[in-house]
Amino acid sequence: MNATIYSELLDAIHRSWKKLPIWFGGDAWRNVKTELMELCEKLSRADDTASEIAQQLLQLLDRAPGVRAQLLAEVARAEYSSNTGPRTRSSQHLMVRQADDSNASTVTRYADLLCPNRVWTHTPRFPVVLRLTAEQNGDDQSMTLQAEHPVSFHIDAPDFAVLNEREQKVVVPINADSPPVVFDLQPMRVGFCDVRVHMIQSGNLISTASASVEVTEYESHSSAAAQQRAPIEVAAGAEPTDYILYIAYDRHSSPQSLRFKLIDLRSGDIGTNYEPVQLLGNPREHAQTLYSGLSRLIRRSHSPSATDYSSIPDRLANIGRNMWSQLLPIALRDRYIREREEWRGRSLIVVSDEPYLPWELVWPGFTDEQSGEYIEDDGPWCITMRMSRWLMRSSNTGANPVPKLHFSVGSMAILAPTDSGLDHAQAECEFLREICRDRGVEDVSPRLPTYAQVTDMLRTASSDWIHCSSHGNRDLSLPNAPATLLLHNGESLTPDVVVGKIAAEIRTCRPAFVFNACDVGQKHWGLTHIEGWADMLIAAGAGLFLGPMWAVSDLHADRFSRILYRELSGGSTIGEAVRQARIAVRETGDSAWMAYTLYAHPNARITLGPN
Repeated sequence: MNATIYSELLDAIHRSWKKLPIWFGGDAWRNVKTELMELCEKLSRADDTASEIAQQLLQLLDRAPGVRAQLLAEVARAEYSSNTGPRTRSSQHLMVRQADDSNASTVTRYADLLCPNRVWTHTPRFPVVLRLTAEQNGDDQSMTLQAEHPVSFHIDAPDFAVLNEREQKVVVPINADSPPVVFDLQPMRVGFCDVRVHMIQSGNLISTASASVEVTEYESHSSAAAQQRAPIEVAAGAEPTDYILYIAYDRHSSPQSLRFKLIDLRSGDIGTNYEPVQLLGNPREHAQTLYSGLSRLIRRSHSPSATDYSSIPDRLANIGRNMWSQLLPIALRDRYIREREEWRGRSLIVVSDEPYLPWELVWPGFTDEQSGEYIEDDGPWCITMRMSRWLMRSSNTGANPVPKLHFSVGSMAILAPTDSGLDHAQAECEFLREICRDRGVEDVSPRLPTYAQVTDMLRTASSDWIHCSSHGNRDLSLPNAPATLLLHNGESLTPDVVVGKIAAEIRTCRPAFVFNACDVGQKHWGLTHIEGWADMLIAAGAGLFLGPMWAVSDLHADRFSRILYRELSGGSTIGEAVRQARIAVRETGDSAWMAYTLYAHPNARITLGPN
């Protein structure tokens, strides 16, 4: 090692100094901070003994998993930014005992969360323990992880005081269970309370395990530890999401509130919590207030007698502006304003436990303190970023599977009733059939998309990708009625079909669902009512769901779909493909570009054709 190598290492430590407490963890950082400063000082002045001091410093960094890898990445970034080309031998030389990500060994593991079912409200401390085990217990789904790479565990327990570190890391061994991760909690209120643990590897959310704990007013012994497991997807090789924004709905607070946590792994920020935002009612009621009167206006705009409804895009934009100013914490808004150029074009996934609020429409704006000028982004988040969302849990189940990272599409089912009167929908589906023929994708569409044939297809799990172009409908006389897909002969397909054998097959195969529901006359998606499909399909295990939050015209649904599949066929990520489809529809002046909501990993990709 030469003086240049030592200088690069010291520079990387200096640039990353504020991140080191996060990478090490609070207790570990306090134990190494003084020694690290002393070694850095010695290395900066050393000559003959520099090599020995550098090895001591590297050994110190290895006391916490992943710290050395983070610093090596910082060295590599500095070398690229200095216009010296790819990483030089200097940073490669520092990579002692570091695994090559591209050739990393993978191991099969199962998530095992141990948590008591019941605790007394005056319990001073109880443990929540999570292991990644090599042995399967029951019907647990397997997970594939990178061996000898750190997994970050983040506790989310709003009704408990967390008495130790909220974020902890362990390395996944090749031939053994992982070391246990232990979170010590203390109850803060009586009732049924949720505990969630989010797991991240290589910048990707790989799982969320959850448990429910009953906190009692009376003294009682904790019941036997409940084993809660969650399926985990392959994380190796996937492009990490730049930003993960967790939004949790706290229904037990008074008033009810939303809690926010932002993870920015690009900068080493593994979790910043923000002040809760209070709601006047639950998220569904809040969403319906945001949408008040808009559904009727959009429906009328699609009628033959429509005149001028040019105000619709601005009214939708105002929903996004209000969400920015009313639903996001001030500190998070301030951070975005400071970093808005860094956010532009990045990937963002919003992970929430409610499907009602249209986070895609968040439209940032602020008044410049010096000029007094109001500055606004040139579009909402769904345009300025490769944005998607996901549901961390469903209304009647525990933790959901995480979004799928890659879709190998060997078969596709295209559902388009020929008696719908939607000419563009038929052309759209012929376009998809051409893609199937060109790429060797098997067309497993039912001969007629009747209720019986569609449900038979879903029970046999014969399709990797399901695309439906039809009418959406909802009974306006029933405020909580779910959105309905209209099949051949006007037969209805509702979210409650996702049960039993169909749900089991979806859980096993994890197909993608794209609903391109159009609008004619009184047939329409009701605003905030597509959430029934998202909730049921994601809980069952669907790897992706894409659909409009309100009715879109046949013409613009066709345009959106064509751009979407052209981008996907060309290798774009799903987040970028949806963004490009939005841009194409936006150029027409129609508001349909804001209608779609994507539940997926924003950097997921598809491969069309035989494996």
